[in-house]
Formats: sequence, C-alpha cells, structure tokens
Amino acid sequence: MKRNRDILIWVSEKIYNFILRFTDMSELQKCFRSLNVVSEKELERKCRLYFLTVIKKVLLIFMITIAAVGIFAVLKHRKNQEIVIDRGSYDTDIEELELQTNIDDKEYSFIVDVLPVEYEPADMGEVFDKGFEYIENVYLGKNTSKDNIVTDLNLISYIDELGLTVKWTSYRYEIINNAGRITEEILGKPVHVELVAELSYKDYSKKKNYTLTVMGRPVSHAERVINGIKSYINKLQLANINERQIKLPSEIDGYQIIGVRKDNVTISILLLGTVLAALIITKSFSDLKEGNRQRNKILLQRYPEFVDKLSLYMGAGLSVRGALYKIANTSNRNSESSKTVRNQYSNILEDEIKYTLNEISSGISEGQAYINLGHRLKLSVYLKLTSLLSQNVKKGTKDVLQMLAEEEESSLLLKRELAKKKGEEAGTKLLFPMMLLLGTVLVIVMLPALMNF
Repeated sequence: MKRNRDILIWVSEKIYNFILRFTDMSELQKCFRSLNVVSEKELERKCRLYFLTVIKKVLLIFMITIAAVGIFAVLKHRKNQEIVIDRGSYDTDIEELELQTNIDDKEYSFIVDVLPVEYEPADMGEVFDKGFEYIENVYLGKNTSKDNIVTDLNLISYIDELGLTVKWTSYRYEIINNAGRITEEILGKPVHVELVAELSYKDYSKKKNYTLTVMGRPVSHAERVINGIKSYINKLQLANINERQIKLPSEIDGYQIIGVRKDNVTISILLLGTVLAALIITKSFSDLKEGNRQRNKILLQRYPEFVDKLSLYMGAGLSVRGALYKIANTSNRNSESSKTVRNQYSNILEDEIKYTLNEISSGISEGQAYINLGHRLKLSVYLKLTSLLSQNVKKGTKDVLQMLAEEEESSLLLKRELAKKKGEEAGTKLLFPMMLLLGTVLVIVMLPALMNF
C-alpha cells in the first residue's frame, strides 16, 4: 500500500513538472497568494502541494475507472460463456437477439426471434373479417404475389387496431417457419406451402388458410448453418413455452454460439471517470475563485473599521507604522465582521498588515511597503488609502488627518451600500422559503374543502 502511494506521488510530481514546463502558473500563483499570506518560498511550496493533491485525485479517478472497466470486461466475458434468452411478458411483441458464430473460420452475426412467453387469447367474432382483411394487406411483406414468394413474409402476431392475437402455423416448417422466414434451401423448383392464421380473443377464435408458392433460390453454406441454428432456437422456445428464461447450449450443430450484447457500459464508465476528473479540476479552480471572492467581501466589510482605527490612532499621535502595528495586534474577535462572517479569511487584513511590517523590518522602505500592501489587497479602496499613506511617509503631508476623515466618510457610504446589498441578497434568499410557506398555507386551507366536496 505504501509502495503504491509512493508511486502515485512520484507520478503526480512528474505530471506537475511537465505542466510547469508548458504552462504559465503566475496568474494562478497570484490567485493563490491572495488567500495565503506567506513568503514567496512558502507560497511556492503550498501552491505545489495544492496542485499535487489535485493531480493525485485525478489519477485516483482514472485508476478506479480503469479497474471498473477491467472488472466489467471480466464479468462480460463470463456472461458470454452462458447465453440466456430473456423473453418478454404476455402480450409483448416478438423481440430479436443478435448472436455470433464461427463458420469455416469466419465470424457471422445473425438475428433470431425471441418469442413472448405466451400469446394471450383474444377474439371478437364480429371483427374477424376485418382482421383477415388487415392480414392480407401486410402478410406478403416485400413479395408482390402469394404465387411468387422470394423473401421472408410479414407474419404479424398482434393487430393493435382490433385487439386481436394472431397465431401462425406452417405445414412446411422446413421451408417457411411460423415467423414467416424462409428456412430451407430450395433448388430449381417452386414449393407450395400452406399457412394457417388463427385470430383469437378470449374464448373465441377463427382460422383461415393461405396457400403460397415459394420460388427456388440458392442458399450459401453459411446461411444454411445459420438457418439451422435459428430453427433449433425457435423449436427450443416452442418446446418450453412457459419458461421465462431458456439457457442455450454453447454449441449448436457443432458451431459455437456467442451472445452479442449491445451495451455501452465500458464507454459509459470511461466517460464517467473523465467527467469526474474534469469536475475535480473544475472544483479546485472554482474553490480558488470562491476563496478570492470571500476574501474580497471580508476586506470590503473591514474597510470602514480599518479607516476608523487608522484615523483614531494617527489622531492620537502615532505614526502610520505605529498605527498599523496597533491594528495588526488588536484582536478582531468581537468586531462586526467576525460576527457576520466566520471563516478562514476573517483575519486576512491583519495578516497582510503584519506581512507589510515584516517587509519594513527587512529593509524595504515604508512608502514602497504600503504600495505593496495595496497591490496585494487588490481592491480600489485599499489602493487609494495605501497610496495616501505612502505619500504621507514620503512627502510628509500635513493634512493627512483631514484626508483620512474624508476617506472615513466615504467608507461609511460604502458600509451603507454593502448593508443595503446584503439586505437585498437576504430578501432574495427568503423568496423560495416564502413560496413554500404559501403553498403549505394553500394546502391547509383548501384540503378540507376539497375533501368535503
């Protein structure tokens, strides 16, 4: 197990390194950096670990998919060794089963009829004539005349319009079977075949004879073998008319019988695995986007508080750096943002400020550090504020407190707009529950009236 895990990690790293060679990951790294306030080296490690996890999940999906395909192939191979005819229930149409056989080292596919379990009796005496008229219009199939039968007949088993069941009997089964198929090779001369059509409904029935002339035609060796197999299967079904399932032998007349299953389970499994892998990748990138959206939402909510504290501390005589230090080390557990939004990004502003103070401690100028802070926060309001702080450090602006007061008023307007937007969103979310409640009230009010109606 450990060895398989090591191989999976090794393959994931190879795929990640291959992707790095042909893909620019800078934008993704910027998106990832917005959610993780860490150094560049730690950011690269976290980003690599994140994408390795995604690749491992995709590989696991593909491994499970391949295993499922293999298991299905084995089960399908076993099923092919034992062919079972699943017959329809009463009053169902004749179904078809495709089989394969090997004749003279050549594969042949052919269709056999799967007859229903039992014909349901049916009879309406006054409509039998209409039933025979309908049969006479369709039973010849593609043949132009009953005196020149060269192709299979269209012997219907049920007349939907009249609700009549039709049962056919051939007195030359070796020439034409009860399903209307020519089953025997005929050489050089026509053969007369008598068919009997029996219409039935409940306890009533009526028969009518049809005399046909089947013309000679050459039949290949392969056709003769297939016709013999069909005849055997048909006789087997007629001999077991009440059996829902009939097991076919593996060989008939010395020829192997193989079931042909028209299913796309293998393709479906592969498609499902591909879709799951695509969903995992999509979900991973969607989580990054959603994380950035939540982060920006929290930063906007924290902005009025941030400006207010900054103005308060600087008005008390602290420098910009000192004010930022106080803000970064002040817990925001009791702040409004913590009460409304509690997630992993609640302290993102404090983390970014601490990162900025560490930059200043490492030798970066205050002005540049504040500009970097605005670029990392990315929001326009923070870019404007950090630009103001940077100018104050560089040029020593005297009216910085006045500018902060004006910015504080703007932030209050922003706060009101955010509160208004949040209220609108809440109203929209409540719309569906209100509709459910309305439906419940209508049912409570109308149900007693309907029951007494």
